[in-house]
Amino acid sequence: MLPDGALPTECDLVMKGGITSGIVYPRAIAEFARRFRLRSIGGASAGAIAAAAAAAAQYGRNNGCDRFDELEQLPEWLAGDEGMPHTRLLRLFQPRQRLRPLYRWLLGGLSESTYSRWRTALRWALLAARRFPLPALAGLVIALAMVAGLRGCAGLPLWPSSHTGVVLLGVLGVLALMLGGCAGVLRALTRTVPRHFYGICDGMPHDADRAPALTPWLHGLLQRLAGRDRGGAPLTFGDLWGPAGTPRGRRRHPGATRTSARDIDLRVMTTALSQGRPYSLPFEPKDRFHFDETEFRQLFPADVVDWLLAHPAAVRDARMRLPGLHPLPEMEHLPILVAARMSLSFPLLVCAVPLYRCHPVTRERERVWFSDGGLCSNFPVHYFDAPLPSRPTFAINLTDDVFLPRDREPAEPDDFVFVPEHNAGGQDHHVVDLEPKGRPRLGGFIGALLETLHNWTDNTQLRVPGFRDRVAHVRLRRNEGGLNLRMQRELILQLAERGRHAAKRLVGAFFPRAEYEHDTTWQNHRWVRFRTSFTLLEEALAGVLASHRRFEGQDTSIEALHAEPPSYPYTPQQAQRSLAAYGKIIALAHELARLRGRRGSVFDPPSSPAPKPRSQLRIRPRM
Repeated sequence: MLPDGALPTECDLVMKGGITSGIVYPRAIAEFARRFRLRSIGGASAGAIAAAAAAAAQYGRNNGCDRFDELEQLPEWLAGDEGMPHTRLLRLFQPRQRLRPLYRWLLGGLSESTYSRWRTALRWALLAARRFPLPALAGLVIALAMVAGLRGCAGLPLWPSSHTGVVLLGVLGVLALMLGGCAGVLRALTRTVPRHFYGICDGMPHDADRAPALTPWLHGLLQRLAGRDRGGAPLTFGDLWGPAGTPRGRRRHPGATRTSARDIDLRVMTTALSQGRPYSLPFEPKDRFHFDETEFRQLFPADVVDWLLAHPAAVRDARMRLPGLHPLPEMEHLPILVAARMSLSFPLLVCAVPLYRCHPVTRERERVWFSDGGLCSNFPVHYFDAPLPSRPTFAINLTDDVFLPRDREPAEPDDFVFVPEHNAGGQDHHVVDLEPKGRPRLGGFIGALLETLHNWTDNTQLRVPGFRDRVAHVRLRRNEGGLNLRMQRELILQLAERGRHAAKRLVGAFFPRAEYEHDTTWQNHRWVRFRTSFTLLEEALAGVLASHRRFEGQDTSIEALHAEPPSYPYTPQQAQRSLAAYGKIIALAHELARLRGRRGSVFDPPSSPAPKPRSQLRIRPRM
C-alpha cells in the first residue's frame, strides 16, 4: 500500500450513455470528488450531460464555489413530483404541440413491467388506436366498408346475424382500429418528426404549467454548479481550460491545441449523421461549422444564442463564408451546454442539432445533422488514455441484468455493481442474450445484430488489459434507465445509490486502506499498462528498424526524403532536428534488437505471463 503522500490527488472519469440511466452518475461523481480533483471528464449522450455537470462543479470548486453537494442531491430533485402525477425527470421532456400524440403513445408503451415481446407489441398497437383516433376510425370505416362490399357481392346480408359472425366482425374492427392507429403513428414519424429537427422533444419548454424543460434546466444547472448567475456569461470550454495568459481576442487559448494545457478537459461524443462519422467536442481546429440563428433559437436559450452571435470565429478565407449563417465560435468560446446538447440528441426522442459547413472541394453549403453521441461510441473509454498513466482514469459502464443472481432477489446495491477483483476479471462480462430461455427467436437475432453494430467497438475496448480493471459495471434491468422515462421515485434513488456504490468500489480497489486480497490496485494498473504499452512500442520499433534496413541507401529512404521531400517540406532547421531524432530512434531500435536477441521480446518474454488479450497500435484520425 502506498503512503498517502504518494497517492494521486487527481483522476479522470468517463461515463456511458443511456438517457435516463444517467441518474446513476450524480452521486458517483460526488463520491469521486471527495477523494480527487477531476481533471479530465468525458462521456456520450446522458454520460455527456453528467460530464458537463461534473466539469462545471469542478470549475466552481477551483474558483471557490463548491457545489458538488447540489450535484449529489440532484437525484432527489429529479425524483420529486411537486404534487404532480409525474416526476420532474419525466417533465423535463416536453414535446411540441403537434407531436404530443406521438409522445404520449411512446410514453404509454414504455411499461414499468417486463412484459413479453408479444404483449408489448399488443400494448403499442392498442395505444396507437387511442392516441391517434382519427386514423384509427378511418381504418375502422375502411374495414367495415370492405366487409359490407364483399358480402354484398356474394349476395349475403351486409352484416352477419350469427353470434360467430358478430364476434369475428368485432375482432376485425379492433384490428382495423389498431392498424389505423399504427398508420397514424407511421405518418407522424415519417412526416411530422422530420419537420421538427428529426425529434419529438426539442428540449425547450412547451408545457402550460411552466415546468422546466431539458435544455434551459441544464443551462441553469451548469451555471449554478459553476458559481455563475443564470443570466451571466455561459460557461465555455475556455473557462474550463483556465487562464489563457493573454487576452482571448489576441491569441488562441493554448488549451485549444494542447490538452495538457487544460485545467479541466471536458470531451463529449456526438455523431454527424450527414457524414457518417463521430466527432468529439470540442472540435478540432480544422473543423469549421456555421449555424442558423432561427434554428438555434428553437433549440437553445436566448442568452446562449446571443453569446454565440457575439463571439463568431474569424473566417479568413472569403470562399468559406456562408451567407445568412453565423460561424460557430472558436472552441474556447463555445458554451459547454451546446456540446452536451449535441451529444444528447437521442434519435427520435430528442431533436438533432443542425450545423452547416462549406465543402472544402465543391464550396457548396452542406447541412450536417448532429445526433446522439452514443450511435458510434456510447462508452468512449479510450478518452484520456495514456501509455503510462500519471493518474487513474475511472469509467462507469451501464449493462443489462444478465449477471444478476438467479436463485434469490438481488440485494441493493451490491448485486448491481461489478468491479474486477483480479487481472483476468472483466474480460467476458458482456453477453448478448440471443436465445432467451434457450428458444431460437428472430427478434433475439435482430436484437443481437443491432447490439453488435452499435457497441462492438466499445465492448472490444473494454476487454483490453489496463482498461477493464478501471471500469465499474452498473447493472440495470429492462425497466430501469434507458427510455423508461416513467420511473418512480424509489427506483430513481436506487439507481443513484448504485452509482455511489460503483465509485466507492473503484476507489477502494485502486487505493485500499487495509490489507487487500485482490490485485487491481493503482500499482498493479501502472504495471499492467507498462507491460502492455512497452510491448507494443517494442513491436513498433522493430517494424521501423526493418523498414529502415529495407530502404537504406535508396531514394525512398527517410534520409533521402528529408533531402528532397515530395510534399509537406520542413525548413532546413526542422529537417536537421527531425533527422537527428530519427537517428536516435533507429539507434534505440538497434539496441532493443540487440537485447532481444533470440529470446523473442524484451518486454514480453515467452517465459513470463503477459496481460491478455494482446493489443495493437494503429493510426486513426483524431475526432
